[in-house]
Amino acid sequence: MLMSIILLVFVLIVPSEMMARPKKINSCPDGSHEVQCITNPCEVARCPAYPEANCVANYCQGCNAVFFVHGKEVDCYEKK
Repeated sequence: MLMSIILLVFVLIVPSEMMARPKKINSCPDGSHEVQCITNPCEVARCPAYPEANCVANYCQGCNAVFFVHGKEVDCYEKK
């Protein structure tokens, strides 16, 4: 019973936006503010040219998904 109460308190305290952002790009290079998105952009974005790419959510000026392969950003619609 006590464990259930502790878990419930934790769930109520942790903001939902923290749970929706597993990783993100640290700050906006142009000094703009991050936007609030309903979901993590990586949950719905796909990278057809690089299906093995890792997605990183970028909340600068929009809800953007940025894809990387071996640490380098890739164009998901043009394979090189």
